[in-house]
This record gives sequence, structure tokens and C-alpha cells, in this order.
Amino acid sequence: MVYDGDDYDAALLAIDAATRVTVEDETVNLRDLVFEVTQFITKAELHEESVLFQDPQNVGDIRAWAANGGVFFGPGGARLERNMKTLILGRPIHSHLSNGVVKKFGKHELEARISGKVQAVANGVRVDARVASYEYEARARSSIASQAARAPETHWRAAATGLVRERRGVHLRHRNKEVVKLQVQAFFRRAALVTPEVAKAALDAQRDLKKRGAGQEARVEQRAADRVAKANAGAAKRESTATMKDYDDEYVATGAAACDPPRMALGMLNLLKTQSKEVLALECESRGLQVKRSGPSTAKPNEPTELVVFLVQRLRDHHGGDDLIPKMTSFEAGKRGKTWA
Repeated sequence: MVYDGDDYDAALLAIDAATRVTVEDETVNLRDLVFEVTQFITKAELHEESVLFQDPQNVGDIRAWAANGGVFFGPGGARLERNMKTLILGRPIHSHLSNGVVKKFGKHELEARISGKVQAVANGVRVDARVASYEYEARARSSIASQAARAPETHWRAAATGLVRERRGVHLRHRNKEVVKLQVQAFFRRAALVTPEVAKAALDAQRDLKKRGAGQEARVEQRAADRVAKANAGAAKRESTATMKDYDDEYVATGAAACDPPRMALGMLNLLKTQSKEVLALECESRGLQVKRSGPSTAKPNEPTELVVFLVQRLRDHHGGDDLIPKMTSFEAGKRGKTWA
């Protein structure tokens, strides 16, 4: 069964409630698993944001692939496999990878990622460290009290030089392996409190916030909208001043035509520069252009076998002889060792 945004409850009921599957050596109920994976997916998001479900042909290919037991069969299977590699493999779909794109081309982090890191530190790491420090200090004070009746130990340096160093008490030194062990134990005690019931309640609360538009994403979008509105209000205020009235549209157009600053071809692929064969092959396939690839039983399976010059010329002819064409694969495309899910 393939869910493409139709009646969600009917799609869930179509799954036998007694069906169980094994995922990573753990047997779970299939209906509960599907609900957990797809509970935040809406029909609008599938048909507007999903790279596969935007095309009805892809939906048909996915249904045929599911009916064949997950085997790419026939022309539709080959087309679906190619689309998965070009449309999914070429995109950083993990939150860390997507933030890596931001950090690669900018000096800032996503607001949602910063919020998650702050919450993890404040609600997790700091709490565990504080509990471990208090527990270690209590143990150290108890040990000091039990040893108070013993004769004080004298360091050999004090006996030889007559100089006695003052140092912090043992109970005040929190940077040691004992504190690290106690912090790990505190983490496991806190993790044991997150029962399946607690996790389900948290997911239900998150789903309710999203429906009401009061979640973290809604707050981020609202702040962005407020910044845009503030910028537009400031621009309107500046344009109403006597100074800005002298700079009319004709003045701006004349000044813009007189300058030609260097531009970065962001989102474009320059065919005059050296490109890898795999990237060129993926660019061709994303445009529906055929590319010869090696067979599945060869030493290097499913790799393009055509010369780079032929792939470049095929892309150039497809765009009417242009050397600067839109790039339809991400910066990760063509790199070895990448997997898709």
C-alpha cells in the first residue's frame, strides 16, 4: 500500500491490525509503525514539497514497485530507480546535512537547530552534570568526615622543603573520572523515565501544536514574517523622505545599467569548467536524457560509460547551446559512499 495523501484513517485501517514486521531485529506492529512514521504528513505537503509525489507518474511507479515486493521491474522500475538516485540521493535529507549546506555557504546556523542544541544542553547535559557534581561532593565530604580521626598524611615535598602547598579540597574538584561516571549514571536514570507512554504523549502534544500552528516551526516563520514586515515598513519610510524622492526609478535604472558587478552562478552548472562524469550523467538523467551505464554484474556496476565530452554536448544541445545551465543536482551529487533512504 502506498499513501499519497488521501484519507489517512482509511489508509491506516487498510493495514491488518495483527500484521507485525521485523525492523533492526525488533518485531513491531505494522499499523503502529506506519502511524509513527507518517503522523505529521499531510496531503498538501506530499503534493507540494515531496520531490517524488509531485509527479503522478512517480506515484504510479511507486505503487508498481510496492506491488512487486520492492523490486525495480520493467521500464517503470528503471525510471523510479533513476529518479530516486537523482531526486533523493542528490539532496541532503538529514537535518545535519541540511545544516551543513547552510554552514558551507553561510556563517550562521538554522534557528531550529540552535534551539534544539540549547534545549539539549539546558535540559540534559547541564542537569546531569549538576546532579553528578552534587553527588560527588556529598561522597567526598562523607569520606573526609570518616578520615578525620586518622593521622594527617604529609607529602614528601613538605618534609623535604618545609613548604606546604594549599590546594582545593577534594570535594571541590569536579573535573575527574568519578564525576564523568556519575554523570553517565544520571543520564541513564533520566533516560529510564522516558517510557513509551511518555514518548507517545510528547508526540501527541507535538502533533497538536503543529495543527494549531503554535509549534516551533510556526514561531520561526512568524519571526521571519515580522522581520520582512519591519524591513518593508522601513523601506517605505525611507522612500517617503525628501532625500529619497530625488532617487526615482529612472535614476536607479540608469545607475544599475552603468555598473556590472561580478556575479556568482549560484544554482547553475558551467559546462566550460571540469565536471565529474557522474554529476553530468545525473544532470542528463534528471532531464530525461538517456545515459549509457555499466551493467549490475560488472566490476563497477551502474556507472556511466560514455565520455565526458559527449555528456557535456548532450546537455549543451538540450539547452540550445548554452554553457551555463540550471543545476538540478545538489552539491553532494556524485560523491562516493552516499546512500539514500
